Order: sequence, then C-alpha cells, then structure tokens
Amino acid sequence: MYQFSAGSAISSWDHLIARRLSSNPGGTTEPSSLLGILLILGACYAFSRHRSAIRWRIVGWGLGLQFLIAMFVLRTGPGYWLLDKASHGVEWFLHFSFEGSKFVSGPLSGLHEKCWGERFVDMSKAYDPRLRSAALRAAGPLRLKCFEGVYAAVPGPQFETPAEIRALKRLGADAVGMSTVSEVTAARQLNMRVLAVALISNRAAGLAREPLRHGEVLAVGNSGAKDLARLLDRLLPGLAA
Repeated sequence: MYQFSAGSAISSWDHLIARRLSSNPGGTTEPSSLLGILLILGACYAFSRHRSAIRWRIVGWGLGLQFLIAMFVLRTGPGYWLLDKASHGVEWFLHFSFEGSKFVSGPLSGLHEKCWGERFVDMSKAYDPRLRSAALRAAGPLRLKCFEGVYAAVPGPQFETPAEIRALKRLGADAVGMSTVSEVTAARQLNMRVLAVALISNRAAGLAREPLRHGEVLAVGNSGAKDLARLLDRLLPGLAA
C-alpha cells in the first residue's frame, strides 16, 4: 500500500512537471510557490519564541538557492531529465524499503515506552525450554503428534508464493504463519515465560497440488480445536502445581 501511494505521488509529480513544461515553455514563473514559501516563513516568524536568533541573510540565501534550483528543474531540459531519473530511483527505493520493512520490523518499533520494559529484548530463548518440555510430555499419553521446529511469521494476508516458501525453507523455517511472533516478542519484553502451540492447517504453496484456500485453514482449525483443548487440560494443571 505504501509503495503504491508513494509511486503514484511521484508519477503525478512527473506528469505535473511535464504538463507545465509543455503548456508554458520559457514562460514567466508563477509566483504562487514563492508566495507559499513566504507565507510559511511568516507564520514561523509570528509563532517563534526566538526571533532574535533568526539569521535573515542565511534565510535569503536559502530562498534564492531554492528558487534557482526550482527554475533549473522546471524550466530547463537537463533539469527535468535529472528530476525524472531521480524520481524513478526514489520510487524503486520506496518499493524496496517498505516491502523490506514488513520482514524486518517488529512490534517494538517506533516510540519506546519504558513502562513496558527494555527496548532491546533478548530473544535467544523466546520460548521457555521448561514449558516446551512439559508440552511434549503432556502430548505423549494423548497420542498427539507434536514436534518442535522453527516458525516463520509473514505479514499476509495473502498466502506465500512457492518462491517465498523455498526461501523460508532455506532459512530454516519448518512452519509459516501470519501471527504468534509479534505477540511473543511483546510478551518477552515483559519478561513473561512463553509457550507457543501451532496447528499445521495446510501444506504451503508449491507443496500441494490444489490452490490454497482460507476456508480449508478454518476447517482444519476447527477440527483441531478439540485436540488443543485436550493438550491444555493435561498441561496447565501441571504448570500451576
């Protein structure tokens, strides 16, 4: 979504410049942009508490340089060519950075509130070893097929492509989902002991012949709810003792 909006804004800027160059080549510069800058500066001056610190000579040089750059970009061929090349570069960068941030960012990003705990949380033991062992012991007598593995979280809501599944497998993932990791990270920030139980609801893209359907995931989840309840009924009393 961000990449589309940013790219659309840049493309609209390109089209706006193209229209201005084609409709009024070599004409007089409209004073609206300069007037807007002056209005902004006037408002800043009016609400400033340190007017004596303003260096008007520097402000004047800045306005003049900005005006010259604008004239070069909007009224000359080389300037428009440079802007066109730069805009496509920015569009590619936005696409890369925003798409990448979905993979690398977590729930602790943004403004840090100390009341929730440390900002840099140790995740070397995200899932408590004792709780994991207890869950495996509880599943044995119930004859529930359980195993430990690496869970990879993706933003979704779309299912992964076969290429993404292959990449995640090479990274060491045993299961892929769209939840759990953010909640676990927030819980570890609060120094909570964490146990995660995941139900494998379907084979990933490229591993099954049929297309992936959300209805299938819901159906398998409903059918596995009873087994999860049996596991928790056996596990939780032992943890409370």
